[in-house]
Order: sequence, then C-alpha cells, then structure tokens
Amino acid sequence: MHSNPPRSICYPLVGDSVGGSQISGLLLAQNLDPRRYVPKIVLHRKGPLAEYLADSGVPFTLLPLPRLVGTSARIPGHMRDLASAVPKLGRYLRHSEAALVHGQDGRTNLSWCLPSQLAHCPYVWHQRSAYQPSRLAWILRAFASHTVCISRFVAESFPGARPQTVVVNPFETESIARNEKRREILATESLPAETPIIGFVGNMRAHKRPFQFVEVAAALAKSSAAPLVFAMFGADQDGLLADVRKSVIDAGVDDSFRFMDFRYPISAWVASCDLLLVPSIGEAFGRTLVEAMVAGTPVVASDSGGHGEIIEQGETGFLVPSDDVPAMKDAAARLLDDRALWRATADTAKARAMAHYSVARHASAMMNIYDALLDRE
Repeated sequence: MHSNPPRSICYPLVGDSVGGSQISGLLLAQNLDPRRYVPKIVLHRKGPLAEYLADSGVPFTLLPLPRLVGTSARIPGHMRDLASAVPKLGRYLRHSEAALVHGQDGRTNLSWCLPSQLAHCPYVWHQRSAYQPSRLAWILRAFASHTVCISRFVAESFPGARPQTVVVNPFETESIARNEKRREILATESLPAETPIIGFVGNMRAHKRPFQFVEVAAALAKSSAAPLVFAMFGADQDGLLADVRKSVIDAGVDDSFRFMDFRYPISAWVASCDLLLVPSIGEAFGRTLVEAMVAGTPVVASDSGGHGEIIEQGETGFLVPSDDVPAMKDAAARLLDDRALWRATADTAKARAMAHYSVARHASAMMNIYDALLDRE
C-alpha cells in the first residue's frame, strides 16, 4: 500500500521549555507510520528540551535562531527578525529535503510559516491556545497550508483560518500503577497510606489559579474529620510561588501541603492522587484533565475554556463555575465521601479517555492531513 519512500516531516521547536505543546508534538513525531513519514526534529535553543531529548535518545538538529519572530514588541522588530529567519530556514529546508513543516507553538508558527511557503514546502499551523488578536499573526497565518486547532474553543477563537481541522492532543494510554508515588507525596510515616491526596498540576501562573486551589484546600481541610494531603506540581513561571507559600501558611494548612515542583513525566504522580482539582480558566484544552482520566483519578474543574469538551458533567468528572471556591470544595468533598461515586467516575473517565485520546488516533488524523496536503503537490 505504501510503496513510495517515506517523506520527511520537519517539527521545529524552540527548546527553552518542556510543556504540553512540546510533549504533544514529540508524541506525534515518535508515532508516525515509518512507511509513510519520518520526523526531523529541529530545536532553536539549548535547554530543557534538548536535555530531555538527549536523555531519551531522540535525535534532533540544533538550528540556532538568534531571535524568533514574535519576540519583538513592534512591527519593525518583527520584520527585522523575519528577514533574518527567512534565508536561514529556507536554506535548512532545501538541504534537509523536508516535504512538510508542522509548527507546534506561536513562535515557531510565526518564524517558519513564510519561509516554508517560499521554499515550496506546505506548512501546518498548530494552534494550541486561544487566539489572541495580533496583526502579525493575522498576516502570517495566511501563508499556512492548513490550521489544526486542539479544541472547538480554540477554533472558535481563530476566525477566518481556513482550511481548519480540530484534532485533540495525544496521550499515552498505558496502565499506570496508582500507588507508585504515594509514599513520596505523603513524605511522612505518621500519615496512613490511605490518606487522600488532592492534586494540582500546573505552572505557577495567574490563569492556573493556584491561590484558588489553596482556598479550596483550606475549606476541605476544615470540613474533613480525617487528614488530607494537598500536592502542588509545577514550576514557578511567573514568580508566584513565594506568595502561594505564604497563602498556605496564612490559611493554616502548611502541614498538609507538599510543593512538588515540576515533574516529568507527570502521569505516575497524577495516578497517585485521589482527586485532581483544576481551577484554571481559559485553557485551550486542558491536558491535565485527560492525564487524570487516563490515570483513573477523578477531576473537578472550572467550567471554562476547553474543559467542557473533555468533562461530561457527572459522568467523567465535575465542572463548577470559574473561581467558585465553595462549589469546587463541595464537588471535591462529595467525591471523597462517596466511594461508589468516586469509583464510577474514575472508571467511566478512564474508558472514555482510552477510546478518544490515544496517540495512535491522533497520529492517524495528522497523517491524513499530511497525505491531503502532499498529494496536492
């Protein structure tokens, strides 16, 4: 069926972080059908992603780009950065013989879209966040051959981008041991092994609502007769950690909190939690929700952004109004107190996630887009 030699797909990544977009892009690249497509991963920065790829034995090319397009504050700076990027990226595409370029985030989309088209190489613009009005993005996205959005919420924020397809992010769906990390989270011999662990996964940024998590935790601790442990996972991206720690002390729950910093892969840690609270707002999709569903950890999330496309109310989790601390506390307490409801929610969520969010399903959908674009050439 696939008698022609496989074509190369270029996946450019900045390289200065390891987050949801990078994880999703790498999962796709590593799960292409090798009879049809082979990945070429390109990094522009040495940093956490390069270290992760090296540790994982994943080959990549380092292609330094002094300033990615979109870094400057004004149009003249954008034009200067674009003028610098076009010849360098064009030369790379000609020498690499890439058949198609698939950008994974805003900076790579802005930097690679025009050079790819000038090199007669189709470009897939992957929109992983709600579109923020930008004259630069509005102009450059016109050069994209196809736009992929990770949710309907994102697609609706991205007017005029055609052709466009919604393809949800990929997730590894193998079984995870629920108790692998519990002892490390509890971190004390004085607590029973069955002590409930309530998790928060997200870098310390305002829209992730870490302070609301602290408020919900304090309310839960006050109403619970048994001890609870609250585990916060995430890097201090916006300098909020000190204030979050202070809010925990002020709330009188510092003995119950565990600040776990950034952990990757997060799956085993999420699986060791009894409940995941996701108070964040405006999320394009909400990778953490699906990771919890795959792990069999029930979720209570804000009814915001793309969360409603993932959670089926009362079946695969619970949605509450944004920034409504009492509502999130009540939903969490209900799941912790009702073991039958907890089990039914966890089982239903896991089955739905395994069926809809597999890496194989995502890779198949993306390769169909590649096929359509390249067959037109």
